[in-house]
Amino acid sequence: MAENDEAPLDLSRLQAIAPNNVEFHERLLDLYLGESRKRLQALGRAVAEDDLEGIRREAHAIKGSAGNVGARRVAEAAARLRAAADGGEGAACRSCWADLRSEMEAADGWIRDHLGHTGR
Repeated sequence: MAENDEAPLDLSRLQAIAPNNVEFHERLLDLYLGESRKRLQALGRAVAEDDLEGIRREAHAIKGSAGNVGARRVAEAAARLRAAADGGEGAACRSCWADLRSEMEAADGWIRDHLGHTGR
């Protein structure tokens, strides 16, 4: 987990999209969880195969979906990974991949706890 006490998600992002619509927020977070797991697996394969185009594609998608739900640290880590892939930096990709995975695990755990507290 990152050395930051800030919550992994900025719920004000969800409020900006759909003010006070808790049901919509929960559905969006649920979709994010499912999609992020798939993307993380695909990204792991791309990193293992040094597939820079696959890394770019998956990091870009993760950055976008994380930004939509307010997972800023995930989005920032994905942006760093994409930049490393754009630069053809395989070693940097592996390091950024580890950081992204850690941030995604923190965000996913936080979301599961949040959804659990709201009745899901």
